[in-house]
Amino acid sequence: MSVLHQHHLPLEPTAILQQQMLSMTMHAFNMQQQSQQQQLSQSSEEITTIFVVGFPEDMSDREFQNMFIFSTGFEAAALKVPMPGELDEQTANLDVKFP
Repeated sequence: MSVLHQHHLPLEPTAILQQQMLSMTMHAFNMQQQSQQQQLSQSSEEITTIFVVGFPEDMSDREFQNMFIFSTGFEAAALKVPMPGELDEQTANLDVKFP
């Protein structure tokens, strides 16, 4: 005598159809999500430059370059020290450019 559990029984045609419908629905949902994510990423504007403040006054150009040199897409860094009266004298600015 063989004992079959419910999950070992062959599926009825309606159960097979239901599984196929569920699978197709999930596939369509996943495709829709991927499409929406692609549209969102394509429509959003790329950020290519960041502006950083608050570095010590005595920081060198080379130190600024070395902070970002290993970042993916890094192109250049420009140190801009404000004139007295523009900002706090202890603040240096850095513009970092990515493609």
